[in-house]
Formats: sequence, structure tokens, C-alpha cells
Amino acid sequence: QHFCNNFIARSPELLEKDRVSMASISKLSIRGVRAFSPDDDEQVLEFYFPCTIIVGANGCGKTTIIESLKFAVCGALPPGNKSGQAFVHDPKSIGQSSVKAQIKLRFTNRGGRTMVVLRSMELAQKKKNMTFKQLDGVIRMTDEDGQRQSLSHKCSELDRQLPVLLGVSKAILEHVVFCHQEDANWPLQEGAVLKKRFDDIFDSTRYTKALEVFSKLKKEYTSKVKDHKADVASYSSHLHAAEGFQAEVEKYSDQLELVEQEIEENNEELNRTEEEEKRLNEILDQLDEIQLDVDDKNNSLHTFTELANKTRKMLEDDLTEEKSARELKEMLRDFDSKLNDQIDEMDDLQGEISRLKNEISELTQEESKLQSQLGRHQAEKDAQVERQTLRCEKVVEGDNKFGLNSTLTAFSQSQSLTQNSSFQEASGQPLQLEISKTDLDDYFRALGRKKSELEEDLNRKMKLRQQSEDELQSQLVDLKGKLQSIKNEQKKVDQELAEDKKEYEDVTRQVSQISRVRKDDVEDARKNANKLAAQRDSLNKDPRRSQIATEIRSFEDKSDRLKRDIEEDTDALRDLRETAEAQHEISVLKQQIERDIEDLKESIQESDFALKSRNIDVPTIESSGDETSDELNDGMDKLTEDVSTKFQTADTELRKAREQFTALQSVVAEKSALLARDQQVVHSKRDKLVGLSNEGGIKKVENVLSELCQFEASNGAPTPPELNETKPKELLAYLEERLEAEEAESLEGVQPELIKKIMKRLKKTAIVGSGTEVVCPCCERGLDDDESVAIFREKMNALMASDSPLLMDGENNKTAKSQYQKWRKIVTENMNDILEYRRIANEVNDMEHNCSSLEAIVEERKEDLDTAKTSQDEILSEVDGLRGLMESCKMWQGAVDRINNKRSQAMNKSNTLSISESVYSGRDLKTVERDLAEKTEKKDEYLEKISRLNKEMTKINNHMSSASQKATDAENMARDKEEKFAGIRKLSERKKHLNDTISKKNKELLDLKNNVKPIKDKVAKKESERDKMKKHTKEEEDEIRNTVEQLKMFENEFRELQRQIDDFDSKNDANALERIENQIGGFQSKRKAKEVNVAKIQPHLERLKKALDDQERHKKNLNENINLLDLNAKIRDLKRELESLQESAQQVKGRDTAKDDIRNLQRRKTKLGQQNARLEGRRGEIHENIRSFKRKLSQPEYRNVDEEYRIASIKHDTTEMAVRDIGKYHAALDKALQRFHGLKIAEINTIIRDLWNLTYKGEDITSIALVSGKDTGSRSTRSYNYRVVMTKGTTELDMRGRCSAGQRVLASIVIRLALAETFCVNCGCIALDEPTVNLDYRNKKGLAVALAQIIASRAKQRNFQLIMITHDEDFVAIMKTELASQTGFSMPEKYFQVRREEAADGKFYSKIDAIDWEELV
Repeated sequence: QHFCNNFIARSPELLEKDRVSMASISKLSIRGVRAFSPDDDEQVLEFYFPCTIIVGANGCGKTTIIESLKFAVCGALPPGNKSGQAFVHDPKSIGQSSVKAQIKLRFTNRGGRTMVVLRSMELAQKKKNMTFKQLDGVIRMTDEDGQRQSLSHKCSELDRQLPVLLGVSKAILEHVVFCHQEDANWPLQEGAVLKKRFDDIFDSTRYTKALEVFSKLKKEYTSKVKDHKADVASYSSHLHAAEGFQAEVEKYSDQLELVEQEIEENNEELNRTEEEEKRLNEILDQLDEIQLDVDDKNNSLHTFTELANKTRKMLEDDLTEEKSARELKEMLRDFDSKLNDQIDEMDDLQGEISRLKNEISELTQEESKLQSQLGRHQAEKDAQVERQTLRCEKVVEGDNKFGLNSTLTAFSQSQSLTQNSSFQEASGQPLQLEISKTDLDDYFRALGRKKSELEEDLNRKMKLRQQSEDELQSQLVDLKGKLQSIKNEQKKVDQELAEDKKEYEDVTRQVSQISRVRKDDVEDARKNANKLAAQRDSLNKDPRRSQIATEIRSFEDKSDRLKRDIEEDTDALRDLRETAEAQHEISVLKQQIERDIEDLKESIQESDFALKSRNIDVPTIESSGDETSDELNDGMDKLTEDVSTKFQTADTELRKAREQFTALQSVVAEKSALLARDQQVVHSKRDKLVGLSNEGGIKKVENVLSELCQFEASNGAPTPPELNETKPKELLAYLEERLEAEEAESLEGVQPELIKKIMKRLKKTAIVGSGTEVVCPCCERGLDDDESVAIFREKMNALMASDSPLLMDGENNKTAKSQYQKWRKIVTENMNDILEYRRIANEVNDMEHNCSSLEAIVEERKEDLDTAKTSQDEILSEVDGLRGLMESCKMWQGAVDRINNKRSQAMNKSNTLSISESVYSGRDLKTVERDLAEKTEKKDEYLEKISRLNKEMTKINNHMSSASQKATDAENMARDKEEKFAGIRKLSERKKHLNDTISKKNKELLDLKNNVKPIKDKVAKKESERDKMKKHTKEEEDEIRNTVEQLKMFENEFRELQRQIDDFDSKNDANALERIENQIGGFQSKRKAKEVNVAKIQPHLERLKKALDDQERHKKNLNENINLLDLNAKIRDLKRELESLQESAQQVKGRDTAKDDIRNLQRRKTKLGQQNARLEGRRGEIHENIRSFKRKLSQPEYRNVDEEYRIASIKHDTTEMAVRDIGKYHAALDKALQRFHGLKIAEINTIIRDLWNLTYKGEDITSIALVSGKDTGSRSTRSYNYRVVMTKGTTELDMRGRCSAGQRVLASIVIRLALAETFCVNCGCIALDEPTVNLDYRNKKGLAVALAQIIASRAKQRNFQLIMITHDEDFVAIMKTELASQTGFSMPEKYFQVRREEAADGKFYSKIDAIDWEELV
């Protein structure tokens, strides 16, 4: 009842909206599907509003209709026909190789537009098997302009589009709206099948997949967060290392600045040296310049002297001896003054002549312009005369050519004659060519009259030609009409003759095929028919038929009264059951409230220690639940606020601790990176030191030092102890010192003979006097005793011998020098390696010291980091605990909200229950149920009696129908024999008549052929006359037409000529020529006057020019004398300047020592250059180190490491944000999906409960419901399990496996109806195939009542369509009765019957017929 009330309660606006927006189906046609014939006409089924009933026996093809509907809208084949072979009519049964099937469905889409979908299939029989193929589908529609449009689609695309057009998902269409009979009980199938069906119906699969995608994305992005975090750490270490390398670059840059500063100081000193050198060079340059000036002055003096001599020779009159230069210049100045006066006068005269010539030129130009105007006016006047002459000629030409008669014609002829004669030359008078406007108008009128006459003549001739042509054409038409009439008659006779012959053959064949019928057989058949008709009439008069109708009406009245009582008791029973359910729900709610309060108290007690340890007050909750909702809410709000405050404080401390930990971690990472970098550098430098020590110059210098010590020790001169391989400069200085000493003692280059001579000379020098006294030649000490003399002589002899120690010492000195030079070269060549070794060793010592400092700092910071980590972990533990308490508070708050909500529900239900308790006072639930059962049983008895009476009436009707059928068959047989007898007689007569007609037609055809030739000859003659007349008249018309065209052309040319004459007359000025001639005369007189003035000035100007030429020659002589005096003055000046230059050269300071000073400065420059070279080497080394670190910085892991670190940090942060956002989206979608699912399940169960109470008449099952439970999977893969449960009393049981077949059928129908009401918002169509299977009479009747009420309530909605297919005519009759009696709604005019009918080929095919409702019972 509640379900029906929901339909009835819809407002008119919603109903109107349904009419506009809901889809519906209109008509279905089937051909070649299952038992429907592929060759006959397609079977058509029309769908009515609000219900369409289809009845038929088993196996006649009723279910095929549902299958066709389902295939048309979703493309789904019936169960067990995945390949589709059994869905199409079997080609083997009709002896064909292939069968094509077609299904057409006309429907109205959700937009209100009528459309037709056409699906075609083909089943082909191959050698071994059959192949099924779906052809492309077609959708036809009518556009806004009324034009039909057809769109072809692939099958898969059509399957997607049709559910969209109907506004219903494919799952609803397939499993709810057009559910197959074999799948009708799917709501009670096994769990996996049920879950898949409901997931498709709820369309939750794609949302579940979306949740899975969110979970997968979250996991993926969480992994990316870890990767990005590792990247950030890696880039952080690289960043610290890069910063260390950058620090090294800066350090070497500082060293580079120092070296460059030294280089700059050397360069400054070098610049000072160069400046001093430049100063000295300037002194030398000054001396050179003085010498050059002296040379130049001498050259100039020589040149001026020669020039003065030449000038003196060229003078006409030498005045230099008589006059001074000043006097000559004064003479020249006076001369120039007079000359200038003459030049000015000559310039004035030349200017006057130029001015007069310009004026003459201007006057000449003006005169030329006027002459041009005069010529142009004269030319235009001549052209006007020519045009007037041509006009006269045109007039004469027009008269001669077109025969014009006008006064202008006579005038023009006279002018033409005059012009052709020598009248003008003889008389000297101009021709009179002017024509008045009156004469011109008269001439134009004459032209118009002539043109009109010609056009009228042309029209007259054309009219005469047309009349002649029409007359001839009429005669031709008559002749051709006669000819065509004869041909048509001939053709008609031929056709009639052929038809008569064919009919004659047919009659002959029919006569031969029809069996002979005798007159006695006809009389016997008529007697038998009359006898059977009398038996039928006697059965029609049986009184039992009227008695049965009276009894049925009596029982129906009693049944109606019981129905009204049953409805009242049903309402009371429903209300009482609702009251009982409400009481039960209130009791359950109170129990749940107590349980929830107890759970809340236990949950808070579990966290009691955690709360109290943080000085948070724990609210007291009474176990009895006596607190009000406000007290409970206040306690929980205070608790939540305290926990939130603690949590925020701890979270702030945690952030600070994390920041401190991060800062320390950054410092440790930075110092660790620097330490690792320094250790790496130290290791590389040690390797370099080992390389220099083992293979470089250090080893060579060590060998030099060892050899030097041995060599010096062998010579008795030990080396200083401070010398070692790391002090190359000291070692080099020692070797230089030893070389200088050896150089001083060296005898290199002294010949041994020379030494011997010297020694002999010394020996002689030592002997004094008579040879007995010997004196030392070196110290001049006398040798007193003989022994000393002997020793002296022995020594001297030894020194003079070939093995003299002096000679031996020279060889040793040479060997020592070569050794020292070799060792000096080795030390010099390897000095850079030694310096590099010493520099690297110093750097290694410094860096080892730095490493020790960094290690101490790192250890110290690691201890601080461990302390910060411990503090952070403690705070984090506190935050996690408070976060857990926050979650617990949210959970407790939710529990409080649920408790308050349940309290509110219990209070509302109690208030509602108290209002409804007084309505049915005096009757309890059992009493009402008992009364309802008794009345229902009595009503069923009445219905059983009505059914028995109906069956008796049916039996009588069947007996009467059988008698009627026999009488009809006998009557038909008698009529058949009478018709055959009459037909044979008629055919014989017709055969004779046709034979006579054929003979007449042959004769008539021969006469018509003879009449054709004379008419054809007349037609040819008339056509020849017509062609000749056309040719002659066309020539005359063309001649007149050409004359008219020439006249029009002549008129246009004449009018254009007259227009030009008129234009000239309107623009022409008669006095213009005279005025221009006067102006030309004035200009000519002025020009002649100015030419006279020029002639007067010209002689005086010539005289001035001649005088000026003589003055110029005298002036030239003066100038040359002045120039000669100037040259003499310059010669004297040059001589004085030469003397001055020589004195200046003597006065230049340092001119004697400048060259020596320059040499000293160059030596100083060389020394500074060497120092700069060493510094440049150092700078190159520093540059190399800087480049080395920069190369490291340019390596992939350090290049743009700061930008990569920034990008990695951004990626890490944004990916973390994405993970949080995905979690939010997942939670929101999950919550929305749960809510949608819950609302739809609740709505479906409400409809199921109302329909079940209305249809099910048993007492064991109170209600049924659809239960949806969450799957045990994780939230990320949320899914739902479905099951149908039934309630027996207060016990809820699974319905599958615990219900009968009838209960299963009824429950499936109820669930499908509920699903259709919930999900078919845009389409009000549902089909029920054999809904009464396994239902007893009571439940069948209950289903009929429910469907009748649904039909009646939804009949107001135009788009509601219930399609019911059944073999049970009693069920249909009950529905009809219920609709008529309870709701006042009647069935549609017709229902459809599906039957099997034998075709011409002897096969039985399904047929669909529309039957009136009156024929159902």
C-alpha cells in the first residue's frame, strides 16, 4: 500500500516532467528470430500504456519477444546463446544456406524524440558448422525539419548508445527491465553471481576502481616521496661539497690576487723603468729632432735660395733694390682699391645684364604659354567645325540610307553641295554649319518614326510567320495525333490480345486441374450443413448459460464486500505491525544506547591514565545513562578542547625540535662533506708528493746532494750541514760559490810549455849573484842552508817536470768544474719540482691541521645531534600520544553523537507511538490477523466458486463452439462444392467467349496496320512545307532586324556627335582668341624694350674687361717683387733658426750619458721580466688549481647543484602534498560511495517491504530485505557483498536455500520491481515473463492485485509501461477484474496472442495477433 501511495502521491508537475523526459517503447517487429519465419511478413507487436499483455501457449514464442527486446536495446544474446547460433532461425529447417534475421524497435528517447533501431543478424550453414554474424545496426530518427535521417553504427557502438538514449544503464536493462525467464530468479542465486549483478546495477565497480587507483597512486607517490627525499639528501651532500670546492676556489683566488699584486708591483717598477727609458729616449729623440730640424732648415734654406734666384730672373721690373716690402704692399693696396672699384662696376653691369636676360626669358616663357593656349583654342575650334561638317554628312547619310524626310535633311544637303564646291574659296565667306534646336528635334523625331515603322514591319512579319507556323503545326499535330491514336489502338489491341490468350491458357489449365463435381454431391453437402446448423441453434438456447451468469454476479457482489472488509483489516494489520515494530525498535534503541554508553565509558577508562598523566580532567559518565545530551556534550567538548590545547602545544615544541634537529643535521652534513673533501684532497696531495719524491726532481736533487757530499769529502772540503734537497736555492748558491772558486784557480787555456817557461824564469829569478845565493821568487826570502836550497831546487824541478802537480791540479780543476756545472744544471732544471714539493708539503700540513679541527667539530655536532634526536623522539612520542587521544576524542564525540541521535529517534518513535495507540483500541494484532484470514478464506471460496462456474461456462461455450465450428465447416464445404460446380460451368463459357474475342482482335489489328502508311506520307509533306516557310520568313526578319540595329547605332552616334558640339558651344568663349593675341602683343613689346637695354650696356662692359686685363699684369709684377722680398726675409730667418738649433743641441742635459743610462735600464727591465716570469708560473699554477676545482664543480653531480637541490626539494614537498590530497580524495569518494550505497539500499528495502506485504499471502515470512555488507578487504579495495534475507517473527534468515520455489519467484519479482522503481528514473518500462510460475492461487492473486494497483497508480504517467507475458489466462482475468473492481481502471482495448501457425511449406511459425479483451473469457 505504501508503495502504491508513493506512486499516487506524485504531484502533477512531476507527472508532467515524466511525460516530457521519460523514455518508452512503441512497437517491435521480428523476422527470422527463433520460430519466427524469415520469409513471411515481419510480426509486429505494439506496446500500450500503461500495460501490454501477451498470452500464448508454451513453445509458441512468447519468451522470444523478451529476448528480441533485450537484444534490440543492449545487444545481449539470450542465456546459453553466446555464439548466437540458436537465436536465429535454423537454415537447415527451411533448406537454405543462410538465414537473415531482423529486429526493429521503435522507441521514444529520454528527450521525447521518436527513434527506430534496426538490428540485423545472419546465420550461415557451412560444410561442418554454422557461423553467426551481427550486421551493422541502424538508428533512424526525424529531425526538427521533419526529415528522416539514418545513421549506421557498429554493433559495439550501438550497444553503448542505446542505454544512453533510454536513460538507463545496460545492467538495469539486461537484469531488471528485460530479464530473461531463465534468469528471473537471479536475486536468489549464489553470492558471486549476485555480487556481480548488484555491482553492475549500482555501477559501483568504476568507483571501486577509482578507489583502487587512488590507493595505487598514493602508494606510488609515497614511494616517490622517499625517492625525492633520498635525492634531496644526495643533492644536499653534493651542495656542501660544492660549497667546499667553491671555498677552495676563493682561497686560491686570494692567493692569485697576491701574486697578481706582486706582478703589478713589478709591472709598476717596470713601468717606471720604461718611463725613465722613455725620458732618455725622449732626450735622444729631442736631439734627433733638433738634428732633423737642422736638416730641414738647411733644405728649406737651399730651396728658398734657389727660388729667390729664379724669381729674380723672371721679374719684368726689379723693384726690390729701390722699394721696401712695405712700400710695395702700399702700392699694391692702392692698386687693389682702384681695381676693386672697376671690378665692382663691371659686376654691377654684369648683374644688370643678367637681370634683364632673366626678365626676357620669363617674358618669352609667358609668351610661349599664351601661344600654346592660342593653338589649343584654334584646334578646338577647327575640331568643332569638323564635327559640324560630319553632322551634316551624317544627316545626308541617314537620309540616303534610311529615307528620312525632314527640313534638316534639305539643309544638310545644301551645305554638303556648297562644301564640295569651291564656293568657300571663291567668296572668302565661311560655311554656315549651325543648326537650330528645332531642326534637330525634328530630325530626331524623324529617326524615331523611321525606327517605329521598321519595328512595326518586323512585328507584322513575325506575326504572319507565327500564324503560318501555327496553322501548319496544327495540321501536323492532327496528323500525328491520328497516327499516334492508330499506334495506341494497335498497341492496346496487341495487349488485349496477349491478355486474352493468356487468360485462355489459364482457363484451359484451370478446367483441366479442377476435379469434376456432380450436382448430387452439392445437394448432399447442403443437407448435412442444414442439419448441423439446427444442432448449433439448439445448444444456443440452453438456459444453463443465463443461470451461471446470475450465480457469478451474486458471488462477485459477495466477494466485493469481503474485499472492502479485507482492505480495512489489512490497513489495521499494517498499522498494528508498524506499532509492534516501533515498540521493538524503541526497545532496541534503548539497549543500544545503554551499550554505547557502557562502551564509551570503558573506552574513556582505557585512556584514563594517559589523560590524568597530562593533567586533563576526565568526564564522569553514569552507567545508567541518566545524563542529558547537553551534559554529555559539554563534558566531551571540554575534554576535546583540553586535549587539543595540549596537542597544539606539543606540536609547536615538536616543530621547534625538528627545526633544531634539521639545522644540526645540516651542519653535520656540511662539515662531514668538507672533512671528506679535505681528506680526499690530502690523500691526492700525498700521492702527488710520493710521485714527486720517487719519480720527480726531488730524487735527482737527492742524488746530486749525495754525490756532492762524497766529492767534497774526497777533496777534504765537507759540505755545510744546512744543505738538503728541500732547499734548492741554498744548494744552488753553494754550487755557484764552488764554481767561482774553481774558476779562480782554473788553468784552463794555459799551455803546459808556457807553465814550464814561467817556472824556469822563476827558477832563474831565484838565483842571485854568482848562483850560490837562492831567494824565494814569491816571498823573496833567502834560503840560507843548502838543504833548503836543495829542497827548493827539487820542488822547482818537480814543478817543471811533465807530471808536474801544477799540470795535474789543472786537470782536477777541470773535472770539478764540469761536475759542479752538471749539478747546477740538474738543480736548476728541477727547482720547480722542489718548490712544488715544498708547497704541496706545506699545504698537506695545513690541511691535516684543518681536518683535525673539522673532525673535532663533527664529533661535537654529532653529540649535539644525538641529544636533539633524543629530545625530538621524546616530544614526538608525546605528540603521538596526544594525537591518539585526539583520535579517541573524535571517536568519543562520534559515539556521543550516535547516542544523542538514538535518544532522539527513540523519543520521536515514542511520541508517534503514543499518538497511534488509541486508534485501534479494542483489537489486538492476533485478532485482526485471525479476522483477516477468515475473510480472506471466505473470499477465496467465493472466487473458487466463480472459477468453477467460469469453467462450467467455458465447457458449455466450448461445446457450443465445437458445434458451431462443425456447422461452419459443413456450411463451408457445401458452399465450396456449389462454388466449384458453378466455377466449372463459368470457365467453360469464358473459354468459348475468349476464343471468339481473339479472332476479332486479330482482324482489327490487320486493319490498323493498313491505315498507318497514308498518314505518315501526309506528315512528311507538311513538315517540308513548314521548314521552307520558316527559312524564307527568317531571312526577311533578319534583314529588317539588321536595318533596325543600324538605325539605332546611327542614332546613338549622331546623338553623341551632337552632344560633343553642344559641350563645345557651352564651354567656348568667343573673345578668348582675341584676348590671348592682345596679351601676346604686350609681352612681345616688353621683351624688345629689355633687349634694347642689354645692347646699350654691353659695349661699356667690354671696355672695363680690357682695362682689367692690363691692370692684372702690372699687379702680377708687384706681387712677384713682394714675393722675392718675402723669400729673402725667410732665408735670413732660416739662418737665424739654424744658429738657434745648434745652441739648443748644446744645451740638452744628459746627451752624453743617455745611451749608457738606457743600457742599464734595459738590464733592469730584463731582471724584472724574469721575476715576472717566475710569478707568472706561480699564477699559472694557481690558475690550474682553480681550473681543477672548477672542473670538479662542472662535473654532473656538482653542476647546477643548488638549482637541482631546489627542484628536488620542490618535488619532495609537492609530492608530499599530492599524497595528502590523494588521501583526502580517497576518503571523500569512499564516504560518498558508502552514503549513496546506503541510501539506495534503504530506498530499495522500503519498496520491497511494501510490495511484499501487498503480494505475499503466507503467514510464515513477515518481510524480506536486501542486505549489503562490506567486504573484508581493505578500504582501498572496498567492495560489498549482497544477500536477500527474510524475517520470520523477529529472526532474520538468509532466503536462499530456505524458501520454496513460489516464494523465490515472488521475491525475485518484488526485488525487480523495487530496482525498477529506484533506478529506472528515465524509463518507466518493465517486462515480466511468466511471473506466476510456481505461485499458488492466493499468491498469484496477491501479485495480480499488486500489479493492478501499480498499473492504476502509474496510468497517470504516460511513459509507464508494464509488459507481462504469461500463459495463465486466469491470472490475466484476475488482473482485469482487480483493475475494474478496485481501481476503476480498465485494460487496453486489445491484448496480444502468440501462436504457432502452419505455413504454405508445411512448417509451423510463430504469429502475433491483436485480440479484443472480450474474447479472453
